[in-house]
Amino acid sequence: RLVAVTDALGQVSTLLSVAAPVFVACSLGLRDLYLSLTAPVFWGTYRALRVSGSVVGAIVILAVGGWLQLDPLLSVGVAVLKVGDALLDLLYGELQQDRRMASLGAVMIFASFLTSAGAAAAWFMTGSGVIGLFVAAILRAPLVAWVAVVAAPHASKGGLRGVDGVLVLMKPALPVTINQLMASALTYIPVWLVALFAGVGAVGTWSAAAYLLVAANF
Repeated sequence: RLVAVTDALGQVSTLLSVAAPVFVACSLGLRDLYLSLTAPVFWGTYRALRVSGSVVGAIVILAVGGWLQLDPLLSVGVAVLKVGDALLDLLYGELQQDRRMASLGAVMIFASFLTSAGAAAAWFMTGSGVIGLFVAAILRAPLVAWVAVVAAPHASKGGLRGVDGVLVLMKPALPVTINQLMASALTYIPVWLVALFAGVGAVGTWSAAAYLLVAANF
């Protein structure tokens, strides 16, 4: 049973280690740009780029999961989870822009609680961590809808639209994305090396040990 647990954890950790830099690249640092860019760009342009990037990222994750012959439910769950996180990230930027920090904190705490509770309940009832992850991913849909209402982006803010807006965003987005991608990739190099030389099961053992070290350093 322990081998099965470490193997499942290894699959999750391996796929997440790929998903993180992929979605960093596909996100284009749009939240940072939204908060710092002086040139006015229409909110819908940010949203369109984030949705497009999220779709590309999800396709990559599903392809990697298929290539590694991982549980399809796991691949779909991770893809949906990361898409939800990417959309939430941009909506959190709207709350920051409006200096609604109390609302931002409350929303983030509730989102974490709901996801954790849903995943834990699913794991307790089924005994499957993969199903727990999938439930956590599915819960991202109502969370995104709720935060979108709370954030209530103001379309009347105006700004550049279409190709002009995209071009204005892409110029600063490229160096920001490259910097964030390199930082993310460096974080997960140990996971990739363990998976390459020792297999996915060893990644599960390594990840479990890493989590214990984090808890011990609390």
